[in-house]
Amino acid sequence: MKESGRGVRRMPTAAQQTRNGPQAQEATRAPFTPAAVKPASIRKATARRAVKRSAASCPTTPNAANATPVAMVTWWLSARSVGPVDDNGWMRWTVLDSPIGEFSVATDDDSVRGTHFGRVPGAADEPGDETSRRAVAELRAYFAGELTEFGLPVSVPRGSDFERAVWREMTRIPYGGTLTYGEVARRVGDPGAARAVGVACNRNPIPVIVPCHRIVGAGGKLVGFGGGLPRKVKLLEMEAGVALRRAWS
Repeated sequence: MKESGRGVRRMPTAAQQTRNGPQAQEATRAPFTPAAVKPASIRKATARRAVKRSAASCPTTPNAANATPVAMVTWWLSARSVGPVDDNGWMRWTVLDSPIGEFSVATDDDSVRGTHFGRVPGAADEPGDETSRRAVAELRAYFAGELTEFGLPVSVPRGSDFERAVWREMTRIPYGGTLTYGEVARRVGDPGAARAVGVACNRNPIPVIVPCHRIVGAGGKLVGFGGGLPRKVKLLEMEAGVALRRAWS
């Protein structure tokens, strides 16, 4: 205790000094909140608005007779659930050779459900039904530089609203073009979410057909790719070469 002119004043205990020290006072006065970080509720609300804006530009039904390939892809990506999600029971994997090594594609009775860099265990070497035959044929034509837009519908029964908005935006990047993570974040309505766009790219279940390889870092820097940067470079170089030849033909 310490005597003062006004009476007895007790000295703070060690615990009180810890709680009330300069660091605690500073934290109380100025909590650190990065400008790019938003509460989850705000981020989810932003993503929902982006999904609604994106879905508004897509056809309301997947009519194969008049829908463009991109429209088919974006409609299926806007669905919350599209059929059974038991991968083992409802997906058939087929593997094909490509300029980036073996590449596997999964199909069900109507659509593409997934792709994978490399051979998936149990994948067939030859398509076993019409959907897988068409998927393999389109992929072979793409890798040969003969196809610039995929026509098969794509069904993605998982992913958050934000991830699905990013995947949908990928399908709008033109063949031979690129967008940065920041540009995609702005297009889906959350300019501060460039890092989250990168996470969505990494979780893309249908690479190549849903072209996450067309998203690059600021200034065109090639960063992060689930299939490895050499594959990303190969795909971008192939598309740029084909687009250039077509522009000059």
